[in-house]
Amino acid sequence: MSLPSFVPRSAILAFFLSVPAVAIALPPGQTGSRKRGANHVVGNASIKHRAKGKVIKEKALMRAHLSYIRRLLGSGTATSPKFAKQRRRLLGYLDDYIARGVTPRNLRLPWRNPVFIDGAGRICAVGYLIERSVGRPFAETIAKAHRYDYLEDIAAAMPKVRAWIATSGFTLRELSSIQPGYMEPLTEEWGPWDLREHPKPNGKYTGPGGTRGTFARGRMAGKWTRTRNGKVVGSGTFKRGAARWRSVYPSGKRLAVGRYVNNVPHGSWRFYHESGRLAARGSFRKGFRHGRWRFYYDSSPRRTIAVGRFATGSTTGVWRHYDARGKLIAIARPRMAKGWTYGLAFLLDVKAGRTGVRHQIHQGSADTEHRRLDMIVGRGSRERLYIDIFKDRIWDRHGNRLAAVSSPTGVKWTSAECKWSRTLSRAAGRGDLPRVHALIRTHKEDEKCGAKKTVSARRARRLQRLTLAMRTIRAQAPNFVRRLVLANGPGRKLEKPLSATVNGLLANPKARDLAKILAANMTWYIEWPHIDGRFYQVLSTMPGFDAERTEG
Repeated sequence: MSLPSFVPRSAILAFFLSVPAVAIALPPGQTGSRKRGANHVVGNASIKHRAKGKVIKEKALMRAHLSYIRRLLGSGTATSPKFAKQRRRLLGYLDDYIARGVTPRNLRLPWRNPVFIDGAGRICAVGYLIERSVGRPFAETIAKAHRYDYLEDIAAAMPKVRAWIATSGFTLRELSSIQPGYMEPLTEEWGPWDLREHPKPNGKYTGPGGTRGTFARGRMAGKWTRTRNGKVVGSGTFKRGAARWRSVYPSGKRLAVGRYVNNVPHGSWRFYHESGRLAARGSFRKGFRHGRWRFYYDSSPRRTIAVGRFATGSTTGVWRHYDARGKLIAIARPRMAKGWTYGLAFLLDVKAGRTGVRHQIHQGSADTEHRRLDMIVGRGSRERLYIDIFKDRIWDRHGNRLAAVSSPTGVKWTSAECKWSRTLSRAAGRGDLPRVHALIRTHKEDEKCGAKKTVSARRARRLQRLTLAMRTIRAQAPNFVRRLVLANGPGRKLEKPLSATVNGLLANPKARDLAKILAANMTWYIEWPHIDGRFYQVLSTMPGFDAERTEG
């Protein structure tokens, strides 16, 4: 289960979590003229007609978008009568592409982005039109220089692309409306090669990531290795697709050990810290992580850092996370709510520490955008605050908008009544964070909030203590987790700084707080560094896993 700063405010805030997997809708430096969603020209127009509450998965979203655009383009006319035949021909190619149902995968960039041709050779829709009309070599030339670029930028940089567009019968805008933005990497979709669907020829094999071996009668046979920078990082001797596989760190120390069956990992596996201590243990089933897995600190005596279950590669059910002393610090679970549409959502419950402050985070995708709402509860529940870090806003349980204002005599707090609906107020009063999050998205606060009033000095001190408590470190992140975080997501500066109050809720640039790391890596999906970081390491040393997927 990364991210950039760029002009749209919500996306800037998303990356300021300063850890590697915050899902956002547009790439860095993106202008506001490009829309969020499946396509930067039409956004999510293709799914607006879908029933509320229906979850739209990525593959279905891509098909819905392309089918929608195909209907629009089919009702249009060529840019010139002499190009009408070419326009009809290209529309036929687009029909073929939609029927194939194979689209590229964004396996490198941690935001929704076009991919012209991915590492496995899957081509995008516009690239397919070029391939069919001009030839694959030209499409590959484009991908080599502009693999992750928008068509407008490609056309501006390549005269030959402009010439192709000029004779296509389409406008640049029409062709750009085809080009999807593909969802960022999802470790939950990791999977091995499918040799039944895509068999390999018998004999010597050389594949992605320095994979070398031999196939005999469709099965792995003899010595197999994976190399990186000239060093062997994984090896096994196969007999009819079965072997004991051993992976190592670049230093040569043991990284992982487990079995292959029928050409894919299957059965019990163990991962190791470079110190030699056990890092994780669990099972694969038919190439996918499956069942109960337990992950450990790099310590003696051995202590659990996280435990939970996978179902065919995806996290499922409740996951528990512990500090270095073995004390439970957080529980994570999937948690949708009535009114949450077109996406997934998770709830992280951070247990109260020495400050007595409890912290919950509900976040996920809604209409393909990342959304997050925090709730902090003081000791004795005298205060319950709801914080939207994307808008830098804080409310109490009654729907009053709170704000902290610095003054020469200290920090003062103001309160403004926002007239929440009865349903929203009830959900806030009982602490139903997912329901509040679903309802607050449609609340037009700016039209309803009243005048600001200064709160009492006593309450101001209480609010200040509550928010300041969130800046303390709930549980120290171990060094191996911090290395994984900092290696994948170096901090960027905000275009516009957040208030100190909200800033205290986010992961700091040094990623010292394990609880904040958990929150920042559970967004549209789960990609915790101490869990998925291990899978990144191990799968990139095993045959059958696309190196671009696992080493990106």
